[in-house]
Order: sequence, then structure tokens, then C-alpha cells
Amino acid sequence: MNDKWKKTAINKIKKVMKEARKQKRQILKYSEKIKIDEKTILIHDHSHTVQDTLVYLKKKGRKFKVIIAEQDYEKTHDNIERLHAANIPFMVVPAYMLSHLHDQIDMVFFGALTLKDTMHFVMSPGALSIITEFTMEDIPVYMFLGTEKFSLWKSKLRGEIFIHKHTREHLNKPIIYERTKYSHDRVPADLLYRIVTNEGILKPEQIEKLYWKRFKEVAA
Repeated sequence: MNDKWKKTAINKIKKVMKEARKQKRQILKYSEKIKIDEKTILIHDHSHTVQDTLVYLKKKGRKFKVIIAEQDYEKTHDNIERLHAANIPFMVVPAYMLSHLHDQIDMVFFGALTLKDTMHFVMSPGALSIITEFTMEDIPVYMFLGTEKFSLWKSKLRGEIFIHKHTREHLNKPIIYERTKYSHDRVPADLLYRIVTNEGILKPEQIEKLYWKRFKEVAA
């Protein structure tokens, strides 16, 4: 019975991974429709889907530059390493200085952890402020997400966000203070220009229709 359960679980995992790879290929294909030639793209999170998209488009001979909005050391350097390996030209700017670059940025690329039934994308912390900033400047923000990442159930309010509180010591002074970090941001879909999925490049109202279609299919 135990071996049978293991075999079933392994087959299920293989099926999910196969579908994820298929959806990734479809997303990459749809990304070719985005007019990025001679454009500058801003990225912030270290979304593998966004990274894969940029590398894919570079291999297709598309010419573009990337600005990396600097955040956590490990995440920023993950982006740096991936772009450097693909010979994609880039520069790094602290996320809190992006207002100086509005006239140099043509579009923004983001990935997400999931899409909730509230039509909020769960994203890396800091995403909401950047997306809001560039939406207000009429600079298009693209989201890249496969439908297998939809959370097809009724969600709890902010249930996916974890809060980490700890104390730190000042480096040079005898001061101890409390520091708080949040695991994710919740970003309303209507702040986005387009969502690039395995079923096409969609407007926010279209992604909502697709979400509820998938929701009903699972509930049936």
C-alpha cells in the first residue's frame, strides 16, 4: 500500500512538472509578441519566468537593455548572474531611486507566486510600490504567470503573507531595535497593463474571466 501511494505521488508530481514545462514554453512563445526591440525593461524580483523570457528573447535575436531594481543581495545577484551569462546588457539601480529613470524605462516585467480569488497577485515584497509608481507614469507593467499557479480556492485575508519580527543591534552604538519584514506583497490585477500567460497575453478583465473559468472547472 505504501509503495502504491509513493508511485501515485511520483506520477502526480511528474504530471504537474510536465504541465508546468509546457506552460512555460507557451508563455515564452507569447512573449515574442511584446515589442521590446531597442527598449529598456525594468525588473525587480528574481522571477525565473521573467529571467527565462529575457534569455529566450535574447536568443531570438531581440535587442534590448535591462535595468535591475536593486533589492535583497541574493535576489539582485541572481538576476545579475542570469543576465550576465546570457550577455544581456544591464545596469543596477537601487529600487528607491527609480523615480530618476522614468524617462529611460519603456516597460516593466514581473513574475508572481500566484493569483488569488480576490484578483490579487502574490508577489515579492516591494513589488506593489514599484508597480503603482510605473502605472501612474503610464509605463506598461507586464506580469508573467502560468495558469497552473492560480490558487483555485477561497482565500483567507492576507493568509499568504508571513511577518517576521526580530531584534537587531546597531553596528556602532549600544542600541537594540525591532525589525519587521513581510514575506510578500499583494498586487491588484487592475494595476497591470497585461498578463502574459500560457493562454495568451491578457488584459486584467480577461485574466479574471480565465481565473473563474478554471475555478469552476476544479470545483465541478
